[in-house]
Amino acid sequence: MKILTPFPVRFMLSAGAALALAACGGGGTDPVPGPAPITQQPAGVAATYVGPISGFGSVIVNGMRFDTVGATMADDDGRPVRLQDLSLGMTVSVDGTADDATARGAAKSLALLRGTTGPITALDAVSQTLTVLGMTVKATPATAYKDVAGFASLTVGSVVEVYGVVQSDNTVLATLIDKEDSASTHRLVGRLSGLNTVAKTFQVGSLQVSYGSATLAGVLVDGALVNVKAAQAPAGGVLTASEVRVGGSKGYSTTVAAGSYLKIKGVAEAAPVNGVLTVSGTRVNVAQAVYKNAGTIRPGDFLEIKGAWDGSVLLASKVELENDDRDNDGYKDSNELYGAVSALTAEGYVVMNGVTVDISSAYFDKGTRAQLAVGVPLEVKGVVQGNLFKAYKVEFKSGYSSNGSSSSSSSTGFEYESYGFVSDFVSVSSFKVNGMAVDASAARFEDGTPANLANGAYLEVKGAQNAQGVFVARKIEFKRYR
Repeated sequence: MKILTPFPVRFMLSAGAALALAACGGGGTDPVPGPAPITQQPAGVAATYVGPISGFGSVIVNGMRFDTVGATMADDDGRPVRLQDLSLGMTVSVDGTADDATARGAAKSLALLRGTTGPITALDAVSQTLTVLGMTVKATPATAYKDVAGFASLTVGSVVEVYGVVQSDNTVLATLIDKEDSASTHRLVGRLSGLNTVAKTFQVGSLQVSYGSATLAGVLVDGALVNVKAAQAPAGGVLTASEVRVGGSKGYSTTVAAGSYLKIKGVAEAAPVNGVLTVSGTRVNVAQAVYKNAGTIRPGDFLEIKGAWDGSVLLASKVELENDDRDNDGYKDSNELYGAVSALTAEGYVVMNGVTVDISSAYFDKGTRAQLAVGVPLEVKGVVQGNLFKAYKVEFKSGYSSNGSSSSSSSTGFEYESYGFVSDFVSVSSFKVNGMAVDASAARFEDGTPANLANGAYLEVKGAQNAQGVFVARKIEFKRYR
């Protein structure tokens, strides 16, 4: 992650990005404890957010809702990514602008940061761990699953892609385990050790990596986070790399300017020693921090930390224990969905933004379960349990326009994004997307014009529903479905 502006900006980081911060320094004498300034990031300031996707209706990363209409989207191999390819728990890097006060941002680009991919070689149901390409993967109750019901359904030999936080001990705390049909490319993401520049080898987890014939991007050094690709499975404990990228994504190492204001989320790997600890690979000085929801920090605590980056250590001004972070309703706020219902399935299930939601035990606000229907806008809060989103709160949202008119196209109420195919096309002011009535008569169009609107066109739309339930589009982008 690179700072593209000449002034300090705020970053929210987790997963590989937090490790990359540690790689910028991390050694030497601990800094003298000192207070770190707390400032809010003003609207429109450039920022890069890296972490697992925690919600949709926009793409939500570390609590920031990013508008993705008009943004370029690709994985870190440069291959195009579609919104329907994204899942809760996938790690992404979003470049754009963000506003602390509203928790809303606008993405200019989104990169999907691929995880370790290969067959499972070992499973431990008691400890909820598995081994993939020599990396130990730890599942938790918050781990999401895709194309498999859960940990109990995994078997040795199953091919998976693992997204998550690479800890300093080179284990992976999984945010998503995605079952694959096969592994055309084997990928290993982790910290290297035992670098031998003569033999052209290094170690990641329990595997030795041979990089003599690989394309290399970046400078190899012990402790660096690397993304290793191989055409074949390991043989004799050795993975023969075809490509090695240092930094874990996009082939460059993360650099963050000293003095930058940072906000990170991660797991405490040990209790502080002389006020210093490591949080998901990033060294943090908490000696002068104000604590919220925590009197002490224990190993395994999930923390949100604000402060200033001094070049090698985050000087924390505030530390919040996320384990007990609950919203005003008393529930732990882990995942969010914003948008219209696109389908009603079996009793107690709805589909939003491609996510199946179990609303059977949810609390309903500003409406009742009987009012659920295709096209109804909702805000849903809940937690991922296996491959299902378990809602604990469903709030009905009435979209409205800036002047209260049902015909206005400048809606500013409950804004969200949706995507899907056009159906029931009559005119630019009358068609449907996912069964939702849309008026795009005053929308800004990307990669197409109103003349391109027709049944079967695949769109991403941004706007709000008016009092009559019509989605008044502010932005429309034509997308390639395949």
